[in-house]
Amino acid sequence: VYYNNNGQMQYGQQHLNGNWYLFNGVTGARQTGFQYIGDQHKTVYYNNNGQMQYGQQHLNGNWYLFNGVTGARQTGFQYIGDQHKTVYYNNNGQMQYGQQHLNGNWYLFNGVTGARQTGFQYIGDQHKTVYYNNNGQMQYGQQHLNGCWYLFDNVTGAMKTGLYYIDYQHKVVYYAGNGQMQYGLRSINGTELYFNHTTGALEMNTNIANFFNSIATAAQQASRRYNLYPSLMMAQAALESGYGDSTLTKNAHNLFGVKYSGQGSYVTMPTIEYYNGHKYSVAAKFQAYSSYYDSLERYAQLIANSFYNSNRTHSANVATAAKNLYHGKYGSYATDPQYADKIINMINLYGLLAYDNSEF
Repeated sequence: VYYNNNGQMQYGQQHLNGNWYLFNGVTGARQTGFQYIGDQHKTVYYNNNGQMQYGQQHLNGNWYLFNGVTGARQTGFQYIGDQHKTVYYNNNGQMQYGQQHLNGNWYLFNGVTGARQTGFQYIGDQHKTVYYNNNGQMQYGQQHLNGCWYLFDNVTGAMKTGLYYIDYQHKVVYYAGNGQMQYGLRSINGTELYFNHTTGALEMNTNIANFFNSIATAAQQASRRYNLYPSLMMAQAALESGYGDSTLTKNAHNLFGVKYSGQGSYVTMPTIEYYNGHKYSVAAKFQAYSSYYDSLERYAQLIANSFYNSNRTHSANVATAAKNLYHGKYGSYATDPQYADKIINMINLYGLLAYDNSEF
């Protein structure tokens, strides 16, 4: 306790020998530790000697910050000038570390110093690279950083690599392993692709463009008759025929790998089938057609009759139609477990949705 010069016991806050102390309002006992000063709306800390503390303090395994003048415990974002860092203290005043979701944004604080991080950061336990702006907020979508374009997932913030379709710009672009958008000629999975030097948009080579042009009208006509998606038909034709370059397509005008029906002509060709997750090469009979038009017409009939859930009435969009090819009247259209994804990627890769929109 403390007695003044008149020998009277003192209570409450007292400024003594350059330090603030707190004495219990009933017993006069000198207080230590965290204390809430109600009339000043602040929480302060008194050390074992009862002296109010200021600045950074390491208490019970946590770092706290107390105002340099009032001693009030600080919360929220705070800049520590002598350490050139911004840190964050939660509602209990404890410095925070790692990822924190604050006021609708994700932040990252150094696991040792608590310093708010900016720029590119790798989150090891989530196996992703993200980017934090100068305010420390995680960024999403397309970002122009240090003279390069990057793409970050709209939900997780993960930096993207590889081929991606930017829907609102109607273009396919390519991000290298370092996340930077690429331009010019690039070899991707053994295929030479060209990306516009200014926009980064994928540009079809002459052979691919010629192939799509050669089947577009017939595909749109057949799609109109059978209520199908032209883009789905064209993407399957490209995937199945290697853009019209497969031996089956060259020898039999068979764009879709349609098996022999028992009527008309056929050719026997080796093909890949998947059983129980394993890939096998087998010999099979395939239908022979007199033209691409006949192949497209037969395909449209097949989808309309056996895969009606893949028509425009029963599928809200072409991606759903592609996935519904797994659930036909007599089974799946193809045994490849990645078949639908490959079709959707093909549609996005070459902007084939334009054929749907222009026809209907």
